[in-house]
Amino acid sequence: MLRNATWTLSNFCRGNPQPVLEQVKPTLPALQHLVHSNDEEVLIDACWALSYLSDGIIDKIQVVFDVGVCKHLVELLFHPSPSVLIPPLCTIGNIVTGDDLQTQSIISHGTSLIIELVDPPSQKEHQEENLLDHLEHHYWEQRSNTGHFDVRL
Repeated sequence: MLRNATWTLSNFCRGNPQPVLEQVKPTLPALQHLVHSNDEEVLIDACWALSYLSDGIIDKIQVVFDVGVCKHLVELLFHPSPSVLIPPLCTIGNIVTGDDLQTQSIISHGTSLIIELVDPPSQKEHQEENLLDHLEHHYWEQRSNTGHFDVRL
């Protein structure tokens, strides 16, 4: 039943012509909740609805932006299911066409997530220690062999 309701909501938001913004605003809290669903079909349709709603003028983008889904949309770009990736990507694409704040928010969320994925905080200190140890070892080795320090590693 939730799948059917989400699909219907997504189609309502897509509408041709698009529905009046004031008519669809009440759906946003539900969509904000639905984009966290574990059901892929619900997740996909909820993201498509957000994509349809954010397609257009800055005011429409702002309404979706204000719901607070940007960070989660960026996180969904790393979802293991390929079928989930396109709807959040389209929504993000719409949001970055907005104003500077909207664009910067997506960039910030994406940057922080990528940094976490590439360099988890627990490993960062360890990596820095290893680099310092390596440099110190290299320095003393070069110094004892040649009497000077060669900066090339």
